[in-house]
Amino acid sequence: MNFQSLKTMIDNLVQTYACPSCTSKIDDTNVEIVWTAGSNINVEVACPQCEKHSIIRAQVIPLDLPSLNISKEQIEWIKWQLWITETKNEDRIKDSQIVDLNRAIKKNNCSIEELFNDNQK
Repeated sequence: MNFQSLKTMIDNLVQTYACPSCTSKIDDTNVEIVWTAGSNINVEVACPQCEKHSIIRAQVIPLDLPSLNISKEQIEWIKWQLWITETKNEDRIKDSQIVDLNRAIKKNNCSIEELFNDNQK
């Protein structure tokens, strides 16, 4: 793997990564290259907020996009599909939200049934 491919992959990781535990963002100081061979790479990411670690395995494959004859419409469709996927991920309930709800229920000494029944009144 050449340096430019490695740098691009790390830059993209830093821009798009959100900790699966707390959704915090990272910077390049939180990324450690654990292993690389050929086009394969293993990276460890340490969350600066909750300090959990993630291992990310990736493979960089060079593509000659002009030779694929992809139209502008096809590229826009691909971008649209990626946007839809990202939007769906943002709408997911996070683990921390479930934990917070559970704590609130216990603190107020009520059950799930009571919670939903109160909303129907």
